[in-house]
Amino acid sequence: MEAEGLSIFYARAKNDGASWLTPQRLTVAGNAATHPKLVSTPRGVLAMWTEKPSKQPSRLAWKIFK
Repeated sequence: MEAEGLSIFYARAKNDGASWLTPQRLTVAGNAATHPKLVSTPRGVLAMWTEKPSKQPSRLAWKIFK
């Protein structure tokens, strides 16, 4: 857990895990992000999670990586 909240990052390897690309932050710093899921699709990897900005309701967020 970060000082300002919970964040979700995405990183991948192109060489069977021998080395990894720099992680990308998927969430806004300071928001509480939970329940991450990754799904392989014909269009790439779909990342989904729940994100809760301060004093607002939770919302579903997603991003597709090709």
